[in-house]
Amino acid sequence: MQEIDELVNVDDPAWPELREMLSAGSAPVQVLSADVDEGRRCLLQMQVTARSMLGALALNTGGLLVDNGWVRVFGGGSVTGGGSRVWRRSTVSPHTSIRSGIPRQV
Repeated sequence: MQEIDELVNVDDPAWPELREMLSAGSAPVQVLSADVDEGRRCLLQMQVTARSMLGALALNTGGLLVDNGWVRVFGGGSVTGGGSRVWRRSTVSPHTSIRSGIPRQV
């Protein structure tokens, strides 16, 4: 098992490339602020380094809101509302299909 310093302190972190990819996309992406301790905990649990895209996402973001929240991507956790800890409680209204996120006919 790798220690947290081995997972975080890498020569070629993926975050700069991932950040560039997110800003160059056609859909708007809101990057939620990361909770540093939660991001480090996620890396340790997953045993991935900050060199990977998954590691960069977990370490450097609280999550992503893509296309004004239409798609939500979990990150390492966020100190702001909308972070993964909040999402786990309930992100779906009673009028939304859980599988697709598409409003149901009521």
